[in-house]
Amino acid sequence: NKLPGTAYDVGDGWVIGTSPVGTTGDYNIWRWDDNKWTAMPGAAVRIGGTYNSPWVVNNAGAVFRWNGAAWAARPGIQARDVGDGFAISTTATAGGYEIYRYDTTGWTKLPGGAVRVGGTYKFPWIVNNLGEIFRWNGSSWNLLPGKGVDIADGWVLGTTLIGTDYSIHRWNGSGWTQVSGAARNVGSAGGSPWIVNSSNEI
Repeated sequence: NKLPGTAYDVGDGWVIGTSPVGTTGDYNIWRWDDNKWTAMPGAAVRIGGTYNSPWVVNNAGAVFRWNGAAWAARPGIQARDVGDGFAISTTATAGGYEIYRYDTTGWTKLPGGAVRVGGTYKFPWIVNNLGEIFRWNGSSWNLLPGKGVDIADGWVLGTTLIGTDYSIHRWNGSGWTQVSGAARNVGSAGGSPWIVNSSNEI
């Protein structure tokens, strides 16, 4: 379903809008409530996590988590992408950039490297700079078939261009099934996926 408004990035019922906030390089944040968008405080460039607990990264690489009333800083790393308690840092490594997970003691570096992260805290998914797709099994990353450019919870944007966007695929338990449409970014955390295309449509 096409929703009103425009966005640069999308999470689970949250988006990074297209209106700049100040001169920081960040954009406004919106939440989908009762069939309309509600403007939220703060500004960012990337969003992930769940509907009740989204995470954002701003243009300076700072990470924040929504606590129900405000954005609470999660210092310790600089990030370029964020998921549900996971972040892709700005420190280069094989596969892209270092991967971190947040727990009660702060950020812990995990094995591997990636450029995108999505999914849930228990089951995050990543895509690396070769387009390889991995899912966390609790102690390491399992390589899955296929190639992608952005990842969510069981959804991936493939490497096949459809116009100026990428094909959309859903995990079927053993491989990827292509579905209709095309997108630039995808977000999901256990429920229905959300997409944004290159025209910033949601």
